[in-house]
Amino acid sequence: MTKSEFIDVLDFIEDNDVNFIRLQFSDLFGNNKNISVYYTDFERALDEGIPFISASVDGYKNSNETELVLYPDSSTIMTLPWRPHQGGVARVICNVCHADGSPYEGNPRQVLINVLDKAQSEGYEFEIGAKIEFYLFELDDNGNPTTKPVDQAGFFDLAPLDKGENTRREIILTLEEMGFSIISSHHEDGQGQNEIDFRMADPLTCADNIQTFKSVVKTIAERNGLHASFMPKPLNKEPGSGMHIMITAFKNNENIFTNKEGTISKDGEYFAGGILKQIPGITLFANPIVNSYKRIASSFDINKEHSWNPLDKEAIIRVPEKPGEDIKLIIRTPDGAANPYLLFALLLQAGLTGIKDKTNPEDIMISLPVSLRDAIVEAQNNDFINKVIGLELKEDFLKHKAKEWNDYITTVHDWEIDKYFKSI
Repeated sequence: MTKSEFIDVLDFIEDNDVNFIRLQFSDLFGNNKNISVYYTDFERALDEGIPFISASVDGYKNSNETELVLYPDSSTIMTLPWRPHQGGVARVICNVCHADGSPYEGNPRQVLINVLDKAQSEGYEFEIGAKIEFYLFELDDNGNPTTKPVDQAGFFDLAPLDKGENTRREIILTLEEMGFSIISSHHEDGQGQNEIDFRMADPLTCADNIQTFKSVVKTIAERNGLHASFMPKPLNKEPGSGMHIMITAFKNNENIFTNKEGTISKDGEYFAGGILKQIPGITLFANPIVNSYKRIASSFDINKEHSWNPLDKEAIIRVPEKPGEDIKLIIRTPDGAANPYLLFALLLQAGLTGIKDKTNPEDIMISLPVSLRDAIVEAQNNDFINKVIGLELKEDFLKHKAKEWNDYITTVHDWEIDKYFKSI
């Protein structure tokens, strides 16, 4: 950090009357974690970092050190508008380091940084955007979440049918006050289902923003007497919720996905081909929970058998039909349970490998995994994933997911009782 950046972040704290700073980071599965410090200790955090017990956080338990250290990325500091404006609260995203200050390899954010640094050394830069869907549910009389949607509205409906409109508006105003740039929002197809679309940004900023976005959505929903869920398939008879990822790549400040005719270039096709080649293994990280596959299996708008057609609205990877504009690829399979740092790292490296190997998407024939077990098998022997996120981190992820799958298949579910209990 430069002296100027150091002074700027301290001035920010003083100007915004911030008393507490949340040092935020992500565990292996994308869950937000934080340690709060008083503003008088923040200068020490910038200088020396703040240690934490690594064994207490998923993904950091394999460290040989008792403690790891959080170092704030001062460029990410934001106030939390729903907290008091006097003696306020801010959050700052942190990098996780060893005691000697070197980056900790098991930190998901560091995995993405490593991919971006390598890409930049080869002349590539990226922008990523996200379209994130979620449901709003009512609370019971005790303030506990129910599975009753807040409304029975559908695609693009307005109030009074859309009863989540005010909550969605407050979410967006809060995000914009924090510095987010939102393109649009609307009611989705499912009852109580909503979508908010991010403007594209560099991948690290986008991943940081997704992590904060989830917290903001849940916090504002709760303040409005509702529960927000990013669960991929929370209701049997309603559509699942996805997290569509939009990617654009640049070299020498030019969009390399767009050719002179304003349609997708060869490099754009190769990038898509690289992702499609690796998507069976990447699926574990794009769709990391048992429930993810209820969305995939029941979805009518995701073609689970690949054939390359970039204009197909059901394609795994789609290219919007807007000739003459900068081309972007939309990856449609991920959901809100994904850790965006790991997901972005894998997608970007797969795409770059596709360009390097000239991977023709028309030559790639795949079937998406349709269960968590299938996804674990696909990732298990995938050397590409080892190279991107590291063998140790991957094995830790697989171990937790194998346990999740075992817990699921050894649990008797309501469907089984309803189906068999009386008749057998």
